[in-house]
Amino acid sequence: MRLLGYPTNKISILTTYNGQKLLIRDIINRRCIPHEFIGPPSKVATVDKFQGQQNDFILLSLVRT
Repeated sequence: MRLLGYPTNKISILTTYNGQKLLIRDIINRRCIPHEFIGPPSKVATVDKFQGQQNDFILLSLVRT
């Protein structure tokens, strides 16, 4: 999405598991933050913690294992 020009503040990544959230954050820290053009999404959170919030684009991961 970033390569298509969507701003980072409009993108959030949600998952149902805390462990997966930590893994996604780790991958973002290693691969996205060093590249200024890509950058991190505005939020990486579990679905429960994101409840009541909104964003223009939500990437939802439902992977269990």
